[in-house]
Amino acid sequence: MPETTSTAATTRRPVDRAAYRLAQRLRTAWFAGHYALTARMTPKPARPAEAPDAPKQRGPSWKLVNEDLAALFRRDWENIERGYYRMPHDMWPNPAAVLRQSADYFRDLDAVAQRRRTGNGNEVLDDDNKGRYPRYYLQNFHYQTDGYLSTDSARLYDYQVEVLFNGGADAMRRQLLVPLRDCFAETPVRKARMADIACGTGRFLGFVKRNYPKLHVTGIDLSAP
Repeated sequence: MPETTSTAATTRRPVDRAAYRLAQRLRTAWFAGHYALTARMTPKPARPAEAPDAPKQRGPSWKLVNEDLAALFRRDWENIERGYYRMPHDMWPNPAAVLRQSADYFRDLDAVAQRRRTGNGNEVLDDDNKGRYPRYYLQNFHYQTDGYLSTDSARLYDYQVEVLFNGGADAMRRQLLVPLRDCFAETPVRKARMADIACGTGRFLGFVKRNYPKLHVTGIDLSAP
């Protein structure tokens, strides 16, 4: 058996299952609401002049998105129930902190929309950054303020990702813990080393360390924040 703090596969208490389901439903409703409000507040960019008659691109329907999210959360819970990994440590976040993050997210939205309208995604391409990073990295990814290069952008990043995925991003990350567990069936945790290349804010590594506190991990990213 792999060395882990997770319990062996067992049927968890019904209250655990109910708490998990309620938390994920609230999470989905919260971030899906942000997604819908963002779409209403952000004007769609004009079509390129060279392709004015190009067919409109349509994303998946809300019904399909909700079905996929439900399947994801079912799998996530089954993995928890089987003892593959532990319950989310922040399943019930601090409401005050969440409200502050939400306010920061919407406060930055006007600037994001302005860049999107003008197509200006190169604000971080300045003399201070030239030569320090690859050219590809010197852009405002998704028109975010400061690209990926500042403490403020790092602080907003995970929240923005959750809005993009309607609250499913963390559950998606946790699916990587299953093959990781399989690796430790052959290699003891104490002897293993893990490197997360392009780790972002290290969100995934937080889940890793919660389940394998004795695992030596290294996160590497071009952006220090």
